[in-house]
Amino acid sequence: MNDKLLNKWLNGTLSPSEMEEMKENPVFMEYLKIDSFVKDIDMPSQDASEGLNHLKQKLVSKQKTKVIKLGVWLKVAAAAVIIFSVGYFYNASLSQNFSTQLAQTETLQLPDNSQVILNEDSHLNFNEKNWNENRSLSLEGEAYFEVTKGAVFDVNTNHGTVTVLGTKFNVNDRNDSFEVVCYEGSVGVKYEKTYLKLSPGDKAVLRNGKLVSEKKHTTQPGWIHDESTFKNKPIDMVLQELKSVYAINIITKNIDVDLRYTGSFTNLDLEVALETITLPLGLEYAIENKNVTLFEKD
Repeated sequence: MNDKLLNKWLNGTLSPSEMEEMKENPVFMEYLKIDSFVKDIDMPSQDASEGLNHLKQKLVSKQKTKVIKLGVWLKVAAAAVIIFSVGYFYNASLSQNFSTQLAQTETLQLPDNSQVILNEDSHLNFNEKNWNENRSLSLEGEAYFEVTKGAVFDVNTNHGTVTVLGTKFNVNDRNDSFEVVCYEGSVGVKYEKTYLKLSPGDKAVLRNGKLVSEKKHTTQPGWIHDESTFKNKPIDMVLQELKSVYAINIITKNIDVDLRYTGSFTNLDLEVALETITLPLGLEYAIENKNVTLFEKD
């Protein structure tokens, strides 16, 4: 409340426009009710006037007291906000986040002793609270899982959800590609309205917007042994993987875009990897710092 206007009201010098302004304050309206009540009391005028002024002074003092109490309540509210915030950030701190850079992998141990090997340029997060009852995590990129038996284990990706109980499998979710390979146990893969159940050696892959099942005759993904393996893949996909593994720039000159590659290349030696890729395809390469140029042989 405006103390200056309140003093003018107490002194009887408040203008009509100022009175209208004061009436917008609910506390002042309570003062007016009391003022009207006191004026209606049948008592000697001198005593009534003196008593009214005394009461008005007490009301001012009471208003100040209310402000002080409001300050206390504000402090209590602030403390409650702090407590809530601490609780919120504590719960948020239960969320575990892991990321890998280009040419980096990381092995993770989950709360139930399940193991995850996170491939390069990938992101994984989960909440460890009640993990054993709700084994669910989110993945962007690629990871290999060895899951201990227990409650349902869900891997959520941008393209679909992978559900298992206890098994070994690999999930690759990058850009527009989505691939899940089962190596042990069974794996359920859901994409939109399609659901596939995979057994060891089965692969679910997204092709032309549809989830289809294929065979994959390997016991583990090659990348966890520092190898990248391809079967009849477009050369662009192979070179993109090479670029990610070695954190290099790749320039192509007059290369047939329809070339397809089957084979593996090492993730430990760039020149050996380039030899492995270029020789079968009849290509040559040149290395200059972080730039690699591929071109057809003369």
